[in-house]
Amino acid sequence: MQQILENELLGYCFLPLGEDAGALADSLTDDDAEALRTALAELLIDQAAEDGLIETGAVEVPAVQDFKSILYRDSGKGGTRKVVAFSFRDAAVETALPLIGIAITVFTHKLALATLPQIGGVLKTLWSKVVVLKRPADSDAIDALEAVVRIRARQVAKGGEDYPTTAEVERHLDRQTETVRRALTRLKSSAVLEVVSWGGQTEDVGHPGTSWKVRL
Repeated sequence: MQQILENELLGYCFLPLGEDAGALADSLTDDDAEALRTALAELLIDQAAEDGLIETGAVEVPAVQDFKSILYRDSGKGGTRKVVAFSFRDAAVETALPLIGIAITVFTHKLALATLPQIGGVLKTLWSKVVVLKRPADSDAIDALEAVVRIRARQVAKGGEDYPTTAEVERHLDRQTETVRRALTRLKSSAVLEVVSWGGQTEDVGHPGTSWKVRL
């Protein structure tokens, strides 16, 4: 199992974004990055205690950086510090973490994460809705959610504010309109996504101009 250190959580979450990862990370203030990293770590610790699909442990790392995390254990030996490490025993859990980490970053843009009320509760609610999606049964829904998150992340990384549209999701996935419409409808009905604005004059999920965001 891959092991992720607490201070590496943001890098792990943003890694799927490829060339946009660095720009998205740079858009966060130090306080926002620390608040998000700490909230993600606390979420994983809580989930480890609840369902056993996440394992936690303490490992020693060189004490060469000033990490602010409240999750550090006592200082280790020979100039090291003990930090919490996480590993995942379920593929759905491992997939959910980057999705919610990116989603809360890009859909609270310009709202300081460090001052976001109950950030831990927001993460836990989103986690509970995303982690139940499993491949292959939920592949279309997972892919549509990833598309919405990635498209929005690319916008934010470039300094934009546009929300993903149904047409953009369809192009990103390169799938039939009806498949995308069903996936978006399911994500909306399960309160994972919500509509920012409807395309046309009717509440039409499949309208190319209907725009989306993750419901936080």
